[in-house]
Amino acid sequence: MVEVVFEVSCGKTVTDKIELPDNIQGREKFKYGGKMVKMLWDLYKKANCNGAKVKIIAKGKKKAEKTIEIESDLDHRKRIGYGGKVVRIVWELYDLVK
Repeated sequence: MVEVVFEVSCGKTVTDKIELPDNIQGREKFKYGGKMVKMLWDLYKKANCNGAKVKIIAKGKKKAEKTIEIESDLDHRKRIGYGGKVVRIVWELYDLVK
């Protein structure tokens, strides 16, 4: 089991987590990826941000983390791009810690 914690901060810090089972493969990754992107933008909205830092922490047998910055004034296309980046980072960390 790998626990992934999202921490969105821009003055105010909001966190949420999701637990991922071991050995996720293929299409299952899309299901969890969609949930994580929705979680990210819900946190972003909750923190009432216009540009933020997102810290992604993965805890399994080991612990790994990575931080990215989301710029301000996002349009729809940029939101999709950041969603994809976040999901790629999560799967990188997932492979490191599982």
